[in-house]
Amino acid sequence: MSTEGTQRPDPEATTPSYRGDPQPAERIGRYRLLAPLGRGGMGVVYRAHHDGLDQEYAVKLLRAGTDAPQEIVERFLREARAIARIGKHPNIVQVHDVGEQDGGYYLAMDLDMPPPSAFPIAGPGRRG
Repeated sequence: MSTEGTQRPDPEATTPSYRGDPQPAERIGRYRLLAPLGRGGMGVVYRAHHDGLDQEYAVKLLRAGTDAPQEIVERFLREARAIARIGKHPNIVQVHDVGEQDGGYYLAMDLDMPPPSAFPIAGPGRRG
């Protein structure tokens, strides 16, 4: 089978637009996005691979990207710094990196979440 005339996209050259949700295989900083994990009011979280360290992380992208008002960017960065200051704690993921690429902001954190048993559920007859 001939591959003549067939070009594969260069993952190193692929960067997200930050206007919509990035697609898997796009790169954010040193991270290659693998799959979406969740969405919130402020951002989208992806499973991502750091090729240099050969490790997987959760990478949160500021949803508004380049259109984000400065106060939203500052809040996002404050969140990253506050979590990083806490350090290791069994109920909080650790932040490993924060950065900006083409006007879009991201933070990289532990991929593993605390176990559900770490969060007691309060309800009738229960203490939490």
